[in-house]
Amino acid sequence: MKKNNFFQVFILILKEIILNFNLFFCLTILVGVMHSLLTVYNIIQTQRFFESIELVIQINNFSSLHIYIELILLCIVLIFSVIFNGLHNYMFESLMKKVEGKLQYKLHYKCGRISAIDYEKTDILDMIYKASQGMKSSFSLVMMTIFIGTFYLPYILFYAVYLYKLDKILLISLFIIFIPVLLSQLIRNKVYENLYDSIAPIKRQNHYFSKCIGDREFFKETRVLGIDKFFLNKFMDTLHHVNQLNWKAKKKMGLVELFCNFLNAIGYIGVVIILVYLLIDGKISIGAFAAIFSSIEIVYGILYELVARQISNIVESWGSVKNFINFMNLEEFKELKDSLNSSGIILKNVSFKYPNNDSYALQEININIEKGETIAIVGANGSGKSTLAKIICGLYEPISGQKVIDLKGSAVFQDFQKYKLSLRDNIYISDFHKQAEDTCVFNQLTELGLSKETMPDGLETILSNEFNGIDLSGGQWQKIAIMRGIYRDSAIIVLDEPTAAIDPVEESRMYKMFSEITKDRTTILITHRLGSVKIADRIIVLDKGKVVEEGQHFALMKKRGVYYQLFNLQAHWYDF
Repeated sequence: MKKNNFFQVFILILKEIILNFNLFFCLTILVGVMHSLLTVYNIIQTQRFFESIELVIQINNFSSLHIYIELILLCIVLIFSVIFNGLHNYMFESLMKKVEGKLQYKLHYKCGRISAIDYEKTDILDMIYKASQGMKSSFSLVMMTIFIGTFYLPYILFYAVYLYKLDKILLISLFIIFIPVLLSQLIRNKVYENLYDSIAPIKRQNHYFSKCIGDREFFKETRVLGIDKFFLNKFMDTLHHVNQLNWKAKKKMGLVELFCNFLNAIGYIGVVIILVYLLIDGKISIGAFAAIFSSIEIVYGILYELVARQISNIVESWGSVKNFINFMNLEEFKELKDSLNSSGIILKNVSFKYPNNDSYALQEININIEKGETIAIVGANGSGKSTLAKIICGLYEPISGQKVIDLKGSAVFQDFQKYKLSLRDNIYISDFHKQAEDTCVFNQLTELGLSKETMPDGLETILSNEFNGIDLSGGQWQKIAIMRGIYRDSAIIVLDEPTAAIDPVEESRMYKMFSEITKDRTTILITHRLGSVKIADRIIVLDKGKVVEEGQHFALMKKRGVYYQLFNLQAHWYDF
């Protein structure tokens, strides 16, 4: 993974902002510059106002109208400063929401482009979590850097020149205030970068335990078994661990900042003493004294905000932003192109094992499936069936061997999703570009066993109690998942335990109907329930990640091998 320096990251994110929001971005910067100029001019106008008062006092016949003119100008500057400050903050917040939305889209898109096997890796899951945090900080990193250049630095440079012209020693005092806080932020950078790396996996655990306590998908089991307290304790343990790490980092930074603030206070007092000395010595006017004295607290506040907040935020964000950029640079999934030629599916000496696992889930798999063929892949739990399904679907790539799939695929997995959408969207989501008649889809749903009473609003029925719709049983949801897989216009369909939530009698009826709907497709049926695998042209038997038998139902029964034993264990479920 390549490393990124600050400049590279800054340019990368800045390009994204300008590319999508160039006009609004430029207006925000322009308003920031105007705010800076008005703040700077406020010092000049303050000096002119007090000098006009000094002239009236010193020269009796000098017109007091001059005082009112300078006062009016000072008020105008102050009013416009407040207006541009509010406008600047508003535009900044608006731009932040726009950019965060765009970066969130890119993050989600990237999640869909990395290899599916990466989701089996703990370090990648931690990286995704840290990237989501870094995404939120990316905008602040860029904009704070820009605002430093367009607001803070012009203000500080002008003020430095202003002090230099009055007396060099005043300029030195400005640096006395600035340098200690700047050094504290260099320490902050390392502290918070280490904090983000150590805290990410714990916070991900904490989020999961929170879901186990409060999410709808968990509440039935946690309530019935009384395990909500177990997860609550887990939640509190991880939360306590997170808080400990946060407290340790903040305690360290608190001590550093306390020392720096002490130095800043000494510098602030020193500036005031120098000002009084220069005034008494006649080196500065009363107007200059009043302008500096009235603005020094503002300047100190701006310096503190620049270093302790803006630079601090940049430094603190840098560690998480690097996580975001590193994730966006992560290698994306690319489909392998083998030298084999096929109009179906070929697996040649395919082996696979999961990350951080020494044992093979699949070993030396050799399968050749012709176009339009129906294949059943069976075996006991843990034999490698679901892993093989993911290999065939292209979700996982073998670590050795060759795989060729020349046909567009669809799939229904045993851990299918229950989308809280309309019935239409739950089905059409698999192929929105396909042109299909609602009546035809509705009829196929009834053939699968979903009654019209189940769908009171037809395809517009909302499938979620949370959104004023209805809820379905596990078997009904599974039928919708099957329909979703069938609806996709594909030459291959993989069904991984598609009827696990359906009773054996209904399962047998569904498979017969299913074979009619998919008769022109290459069909891969993966199951540990053997009652309906006779519809397959061939049956492939897996055991401990290896193909141990292959053939049709009656031929495999005559062998009296693994398939025979599995079938006899389940024979009482079915009536043949």
